[in-house]
Parts: sequence; structure tokens; C-alpha cells
Amino acid sequence: MHSVTKVLVVFAAVLSILLAALTTAYAVNTDRIRAGYADIEARAASAEAGRQAEQAASAQLATAQQQQINQLSNELTQARAEQSQLQAANANLRKEADSANAGRESITQRIAQLSETVKTQTTLIESYRNEVTSLREGELRFRQEKLDLEDRINDLESQNEVLVQNGRALREQVAELRLALENAQQGTSVADANEPFEHNGSLIRGRIDEITRDPSTGQLLARINIGSNDRVRNNLKLYAVDRAGSKFLANLVVVQTDLNYAIARVDTLGQSTQVSRGDVVLSRLQ
Repeated sequence: MHSVTKVLVVFAAVLSILLAALTTAYAVNTDRIRAGYADIEARAASAEAGRQAEQAASAQLATAQQQQINQLSNELTQARAEQSQLQAANANLRKEADSANAGRESITQRIAQLSETVKTQTTLIESYRNEVTSLREGELRFRQEKLDLEDRINDLESQNEVLVQNGRALREQVAELRLALENAQQGTSVADANEPFEHNGSLIRGRIDEITRDPSTGQLLARINIGSNDRVRNNLKLYAVDRAGSKFLANLVVVQTDLNYAIARVDTLGQSTQVSRGDVVLSRLQ
């Protein structure tokens, strides 16, 4: 065998021994590396799980902190709004306090004025009381004098009534005498005076004051504003005409006389005319 070949064989044998040693070492290291890798992978998975858990916890914490921040922001906004309201209320209260102070000062001044007014009124009331006392005494005297005057007036009215009655009786006598004189001048007897008659003297003129009906007979009656003082007597025949004095309405026959008025029976002679208040009464038609 050639020497080089021998060297190469020896070299190959050494290399084989080294390769076997390296293969054995590699096999041993491979198991160790695999176990280490598995351990590393487990640790990595555990670390990843921890990281994810930490991320979830961090996200929850961030969400909770954001919610808390929002809540605090809302509370801050409300607090600022309440602060504004409180400031406005405080301003109003200050205004009211100033107004109350001004009112208190005004009331104090008013009380002082009223005190002076009360003093003045007390003085006036005392003066009025004295004046009223004097007036009452004067009123009592006046009432007594009035009572005395009323008694005197009653006495005078009684005397006046007697005089009026006497004067009325005298006027009635004068009217009767006048009628008797007219009857004597006209040649009318007492028997003729019971029948309706016409007045032959100067014109007698009056007006109708009221139209009524006799409740017992239903006869239409007229109250006229002329009486015995105007030469009117019972059974005197009069004529009712309209207010213009141009239209005949009815005949009137006096059934009752007084000094200043008379009651007459109305006879329309079957006409459709109507006698009313204000119509004219004449002793003869013109």
C-alpha cells in the first residue's frame, strides 16, 4: 500500500472517530436542545398569555379610568353649572339684601314720620274731642230749640188747618151764594138745577186730568181741573174736544164738584171717539 494511501486511510479513520464522537454529542445535544426549546416555547406561551391578560386588564383599567374621567368631567360640568347658579343666586340675594336694607331704612324713616304723625293726630284728636264735645252741647241745645220750634209749628199748623177749613167753608159758601145769584139772575129754580144745564155766562175752559170707570155702574168718568171756584157745579153740561180744540169728542155732565176740580160723567153719544187725558173741556162749543 502506498504511504499516501495509508495516511489517507488513517486520516479517514480519525475523521470517522471524530464524526462518531460528534454524532454522539449532537444526538445528546439535540435532546437537550429540544427540551430547552419546548421549555422556551412553554415560557413564551405563558409570557404571551400573561401579556394578553395584562393587556386585557390594562384595557379594562383604561376603560374604567375613561369612564371615571367622563364621570368626573360630568360632575365638573354640573359643579360649574351649580357654581354659576349659586353665583347668580348670590347676586340676587345681595340685591335683595340691598333692597331689604333700603326698605328697612325707608321703614325706619316711615316709622319716624308716623311717630310724628301720631303725635300730631293725637293733638288733633284732642282738639277734635273738645270740638265734638262743644258741638254735642250745641246740638243738644239745637235739638231742644228744634223741639220747642216743632211744638210751636205744630200749634201754628193746627191753627192754620183750622183757618184753612174755615176759609174752605167760606169759599164754599161764597161759591154757593154765587151759584144762587147766577140762578136768580138766570131765573133757574132749584128743581131745574137737578137736570143737566148749560152755562150761559162767560166761557169756562179746562182740561181732563184722568179717565176712570165707576166700579159699581161701569160708567166712564173724567176728572177735570176746574171746580166750584171756576163756576162749575153739579149737573153742569160741558163739552170735551181734542187738544187742538177742533174736534168734538163727548158730552160731560158734572156729578161731583170741589173748589179746584170736578168729576163728570162722559157720554160719547154712540160715537167711536175716545176721551183721554189732556183733552180740552169747554162750557160751550165755539
